[in-house]
Amino acid sequence: PIASDAQCSPPAASGTAQADSPASEMCAEAVRTFLQSLQPSSEVLLPKFLAAGVDNGDCILALSGMPDREKDKLLRDDMCLNAFQTRVVRVGLAKLRL
Repeated sequence: PIASDAQCSPPAASGTAQADSPASEMCAEAVRTFLQSLQPSSEVLLPKFLAAGVDNGDCILALSGMPDREKDKLLRDDMCLNAFQTRVVRVGLAKLRL
């Protein structure tokens, strides 16, 4: 299960938030956990998720609830995942909605 990350603060307005701060690492851990839970594990995609702004458990849950077209646009167009990676992530997101 993906934990809610309401305690995570958004990046600084200047865009200079410390990527390695304890709060950032804690937020990213929920994303890492999700990616590790996929078959096969897709932890290698963590930098792409973080760069796209999917940086905490709340974002993963929001992504799982998006319309399919929006998920595909984010995963394929914005994050440049290949077809297999996209399907692996989509299966994992679908399991969160059960």
